[in-house]
Amino acid sequence: MSTPVSGFHNLWNFSRMLADVGNKLTGAVNNAGQKPTGAQTPTPVTQQPTDAYQPSRAERVNNLRTQLANDPAAQRALEHMDTGGRLSRKGVLDQLERLGNSPELLGQTVKDLAHPGKMRQGVDNKFCAQTDALSHMARQDPAGYARMMADLSTKGSAQVKNGVTLNAQKDLDPSAMGSMTATQRLAAPALAEYANGAGMEVDAKGVSHATDGRKTDRTVQGTVSTGMERMQQALVGHDWDSQYISDSKKNHAASVSSAVDTIHDNLKKGEDPSVSRNGHWFNVTGFRATPDGGRMTVTDPLTGESKTVNARHFLNNAEAVTFDKTDLSQKGGGGMPTQTELARPKHERPGGGGKIGASSNPVED
Repeated sequence: MSTPVSGFHNLWNFSRMLADVGNKLTGAVNNAGQKPTGAQTPTPVTQQPTDAYQPSRAERVNNLRTQLANDPAAQRALEHMDTGGRLSRKGVLDQLERLGNSPELLGQTVKDLAHPGKMRQGVDNKFCAQTDALSHMARQDPAGYARMMADLSTKGSAQVKNGVTLNAQKDLDPSAMGSMTATQRLAAPALAEYANGAGMEVDAKGVSHATDGRKTDRTVQGTVSTGMERMQQALVGHDWDSQYISDSKKNHAASVSSAVDTIHDNLKKGEDPSVSRNGHWFNVTGFRATPDGGRMTVTDPLTGESKTVNARHFLNNAEAVTFDKTDLSQKGGGGMPTQTELARPKHERPGGGGKIGASSNPVED
């Protein structure tokens, strides 16, 4: 039978039990000033800092526009990129913001990305192949293009595709580069140095000079097809090769027909092949089949203009076509050129096209 005394005793025991639980959870000390056995020290609660203010996309674009205040053409190019969706492609805005400390380089990069086909090599130099390859990269990979410009300008080097490192040629005098744009002055010499391989050093005009003991080809006035292959693989990836237009009467017509097919197949796969013609490189960006062999759209890095040409007529005077063979070599990828057509001739004329009038005028419709 429960009595008032026993009820009070039970209540006192229950209170002690609750107090002991509280001590274990909070690590409270007992009457002797010690923590009870088994007491757990509570994990301190860290106050999370309030997130820093993140500007909206519209604010970021407006900030770029402000940085381009002294270059209305670049502002229009930025607007073109924004309305056309290129500015929204992954990484593009981030990389452009890295160029904020150089308004000239930022402005020219924006112009290049907005209108890749209008990129110009400048006059009196041999950088047409480099401009051709850079135009292709700007069209295919705008974020990578902007990142490369930011890295070359801030770090002095840029990691591109296939493990390739391009190095800015800091020893060149910018004043000797005439009318070249900021992006061309920065990237074209770096590409030319890589294209022609070890033992060659490029000057401000795009001419490469041997620094080793080689006996032949000690000076290269531009870039040959193997150099174009190296640049394309570095800038846009994949596996590039070149086929050559035979200059013999017996094989010339068939060689031209094969080149037309290669270009058409490459464009269908989403790549832009390049043509070396009369010592000058052109980028091919479009093809339309016609009964007389087709029409190609080619861009001229000397003038920054695009023209439609009769494919067969244009290729009649061409030396080489550099193309992405990755898809062509796969089943159903289109016809690969023959081994004979892929065999590099003993003497190949490098593409430079450095003077107005030196580049051949395409045969239009």
